[in-house]
Amino acid sequence: MAIKQSANSKLIVYLMLIIGAAMFSFPFVDMVMTSIKLDDELATDTYRLLPKVPYARWQSPYVNHDGDERIRKPNDLPAELWTTFEPELRKTVRARVEAFLANDAQVQALFASIDKEQAARELTDVVGARVLGRISDKARAAGVPAMLEDVRQLCDEETLAGAFTMYVPRAVLGEVRVRLSNYARQTVAKPEDWRVVSGPVTLKPTVAPLEPGMLLQTNFSSAGDAAVIAASGRDITVEQARTIDRVFVAFQEDRSWARVNLRVIRDGRLYGLAEPLYMDEIRWGEIELRWPDPANEPVNGRTYYRLAEMGAAPANSAAFGVAFELLPNSGVGAWWAKISRNYQTAFRQVPIARYFLTSVALAILNIVLTIFASSFAAYAFARLEWPGREFFFGLLLATMMVPGQVTMIPTFLIYREIGFYNTLLPLWLPSAFGSAFFIFMMRQFMKTMPKELEEAARIDGCGFLRTYWHIMLPLVKPSLAAVAMFSFLGS
Repeated sequence: MAIKQSANSKLIVYLMLIIGAAMFSFPFVDMVMTSIKLDDELATDTYRLLPKVPYARWQSPYVNHDGDERIRKPNDLPAELWTTFEPELRKTVRARVEAFLANDAQVQALFASIDKEQAARELTDVVGARVLGRISDKARAAGVPAMLEDVRQLCDEETLAGAFTMYVPRAVLGEVRVRLSNYARQTVAKPEDWRVVSGPVTLKPTVAPLEPGMLLQTNFSSAGDAAVIAASGRDITVEQARTIDRVFVAFQEDRSWARVNLRVIRDGRLYGLAEPLYMDEIRWGEIELRWPDPANEPVNGRTYYRLAEMGAAPANSAAFGVAFELLPNSGVGAWWAKISRNYQTAFRQVPIARYFLTSVALAILNIVLTIFASSFAAYAFARLEWPGREFFFGLLLATMMVPGQVTMIPTFLIYREIGFYNTLLPLWLPSAFGSAFFIFMMRQFMKTMPKELEEAARIDGCGFLRTYWHIMLPLVKPSLAAVAMFSFLGS
């Protein structure tokens, strides 16, 4: 009986430990999952622990099924009213959506590659969910006919177009601009200058109200396919091409998770992206490309992509040109692209390696300087006899009673006047003068050392510095370790 109770007790303890471990590890898991999510996943009001599944799309434009907007019963709507209202709501919204899909010019431009029935079904749910939350309280109180009238008014062109833009993503190429070494900016390629070089892709000009561009209609059949679209610079001479230091390519992403390879021809040389770039958003953007320049590398991070030389440009190439290559992704590749996306962006936009190395250098300088300065001063206060020693030691201890808030502004003004402002010097140079607390601590430790050791060193011919270096420092290693740890934490 006792053995059975012991086993039950252990089982309860293990269960409590497992539950406790799960509870306390949940914030960490939540942070890891949040670091993988896209911007629109974080902006939603509905909490979701796991990120959405990234679907690799081989066909674009396409109908997006990845949204959270679905027609659901509002909590404050009676069940009887919802039972009558829901089918009428879907019928009304579906009619407005089908009319929009049949009459809108920008929609007709896309229908070569999307399923009209599929798009109507998806947009009915999205638009219905959006207008459902905007029905007035007056209409709800009046009943189903009034609510449906509200729905018809809310299903306007702007609402339908907004839903269509989000849930029928498409890739569109825009202008190519450059910046010359004299800081002048120039548009070198208009949207109509893009031409298909190879691959299962066709280009079609967009129509209002979309931004001007060339719509990419892709239909990949295997992961080995690639679509290449190129544009040559308008009226760019060889001399002008040599002065180009930045390239700006505008395009709309379709979240197909396809990999983008941007290639640039300049003065007979071919350059390509040195970092991965994916179609991971549904929005217009402008990618900035730069050639590596260590002299002008930004200190605070960068938002542009680096170009790496790939060799000589193909024969008979223009003085300047840009190629936009799309490579379809696999399901595993899409997951890897999503997991690494935010981390790659963070490491690109924030020079973490530079910050880390700076912190390491400052920590080492502070530790070394504090140890030697504090131990040197402590040895003078503990073992040497000189006039005013006790007075100056008391004065040193008095500085520990002054709050740091009192000396903060005067110290800043002093550093600014002597030219240390906006430099790293104030972060390590004060350590060369020691610390009052560390001097006090090491003095008390050194006073416990027997004087016979110093007397024997003098008999052997050791001077002040040699006694300090060969006798005292090895004996006070524990206090030196404490000073090193506190200095590391403080730096």
